[in-house]
Amino acid sequence: MTASEGRLPEGRKKTGASGGGVGIGERPAKTQAEGLSAVPDDGLSLAEMPEVLKTPLICLAAVRSRGLSLVDVSGALKTHGLCLATVGQDGLALRFVSKGLMSARICLRAVRGNGLALAFVPTELKTPELCLEAVRGNGRAFHAVPDALKNHGISPHVICLKAVRETGRTLRLSLRC
Repeated sequence: MTASEGRLPEGRKKTGASGGGVGIGERPAKTQAEGLSAVPDDGLSLAEMPEVLKTPLICLAAVRSRGLSLVDVSGALKTHGLCLATVGQDGLALRFVSKGLMSARICLRAVRGNGLALAFVPTELKTPELCLEAVRGNGRAFHAVPDALKNHGISPHVICLKAVRETGRTLRLSLRC
């Protein structure tokens, strides 16, 4: 049997639909202790875990290991504190923070971690200072700065200048400032 017929190269594990988690011959966690020990490795185990085993502690361990695991946290387990810890690990996980939990503090932590997270910040939370912070971190965040702030920010052209200094390729975008 060849690799194309279902066998994997030696040393490789077949993973679930989520791209991680349970490998061949393994089983999903059945106790909270098993779940807690599985999560810190990659955070992907949360997707494979039964909902009844997901606790605030297990979810926190998962998002600290892999911020994008927030997508597998549901309901009351998704709190402001958990979301704050998540975006601290991976700013781009901001896309999985619900509107009801979104705050200026969470958005600031996210863009400090990854300026590109500005794309997931609701318009009403995009301030000149937040946009400037995002562009300082990654000049490509300039595309997510609202036009009103590009043209009427704290100081004319400050955001554009920061974007160009951070990423020279942003120059052609900033010519509209």
